[in-house]
Amino acid sequence: MDEYLSLKLKVISFVSMLLVVFLHSYNLVVNLDSEVILLDQGYSSFIQNFFSQGICRVAVPLFFSISGYLFFLNTKGTLNEFVSKFNKRLKTIVVPYLFWSVSWLLFFLFLQSIPQLAMFFYNKNIIDYTAKEIVTAILIHPIPYQLWFLRDLMCLVILAPLLFFLIKKTKYFALALVLIIWFFDLNLIVLGNESLFFFVVGSFISIHKNEILAKKITKGALVYTLIWLAILLIKTLLMQYRYDDAFVISFLHKVSVLIGILAVWSLYDSLVFNSGMKTNSKVLNYSFFIFVLHEPMLQFLKKILFYLTYKNELISLIIYFAAPIITIIICLFAGFILKRIAPKFYLFICGGR
Repeated sequence: MDEYLSLKLKVISFVSMLLVVFLHSYNLVVNLDSEVILLDQGYSSFIQNFFSQGICRVAVPLFFSISGYLFFLNTKGTLNEFVSKFNKRLKTIVVPYLFWSVSWLLFFLFLQSIPQLAMFFYNKNIIDYTAKEIVTAILIHPIPYQLWFLRDLMCLVILAPLLFFLIKKTKYFALALVLIIWFFDLNLIVLGNESLFFFVVGSFISIHKNEILAKKITKGALVYTLIWLAILLIKTLLMQYRYDDAFVISFLHKVSVLIGILAVWSLYDSLVFNSGMKTNSKVLNYSFFIFVLHEPMLQFLKKILFYLTYKNELISLIIYFAAPIITIIICLFAGFILKRIAPKFYLFICGGR
């Protein structure tokens, strides 16, 4: 992998991380202890659906595709390779997962002990959890719910030898199979069908079509982007007017994700390769820290802002954009300070990133 592609993957991962924060800023329904804030259909719901249920939805597929690509890069398929990769992922996936899951659980336990903050919690208090519920909250449904990505990723790492064999031997059949599973939204129980599909897509490229990523897509970026935005506009309008055909909405969503990935990939080449635009690589290093820290901090910030302001459509839209921006700034600042004063601890809680 050359320097251009390496930086491209880092930039796209960072941008995708920012999109995830905005995706989670969706506030058409906000749960407080005393009330549930429901926003009526209007310009705020339209804009939020266009971004959070549209543009931002390419982020997770991009993450899994990149993860699959990097996992199988230069892999020969030997047992020693998979053992080595598995051991490495214990450090980069399992350790951060457990640290942040337990840390947020303990932090919530502390916050719930403060009576003045009771209004911001609507679920069962952690102090009342059974042993089974504590284990579930740590391993299966962590309070920082974005950790589901790491959970699914670890499942895929465990399945990696099988996936490698299927992709290596059956090629397009394996790709078609996981496409069908994703497209028809079949329940895999142990992990998401979207996780599997896009991880396999990245894996397939790494194993069979590695050369295509070396090509710069400098033409067609605008066309791909316009098609992507047009599909999202149609889907958002249907959602706005409560179109109830779930298959049509799902079809438009999945097509928009595929075209959106192509648009994002080609936009990078168009903007960076053609224009010679520079990127700040230092900021890119904080993608994972933003990932693990932004939730549930963002949810708290949204609730505080709603509590302190009027609950109307304009305020909802302002909070939708303001809350993630504030959260990202806090994450970057906290990451910079922590990395400066405790670099070894920072690397530990971020899996060596």
